[in-house]
Amino acid sequence: MNYQLKRRWPRFECIKPVNAKIYKAHNIFPFVSVKLLDISKKGIGFSSPRKLNNVNCKLNIRSFPVLTGKVVYRREGDNNGDTCYHYGLILDRELNEVQLENLGCRGLISLEHKNTLLG
Repeated sequence: MNYQLKRRWPRFECIKPVNAKIYKAHNIFPFVSVKLLDISKKGIGFSSPRKLNNVNCKLNIRSFPVLTGKVVYRREGDNNGDTCYHYGLILDRELNEVQLENLGCRGLISLEHKNTLLG
């Protein structure tokens, strides 16, 4: 069994790059632009060029309602010599299947329909 399916909320990769803005997570800037990497029903993984605080914040994705949550995971990475930070945001409420599909998540259809003709 794939380790991703053993999680409480399986993660799905974003096929297309999804840009968003995160508010109230930086001491100086009112918002920071981020790129979503993976999504689950209860959390979002994203990368940011700036170091953010582990606080409650708001995530604004175009044509979505404002999502609130808390940054619970941070890892520092390297992107061609530039420092890039990877974060995990746990959401206050779950995303539904339509929202996950609108974000273009890879693997959602095969997981939801694994015993049918689509899977």
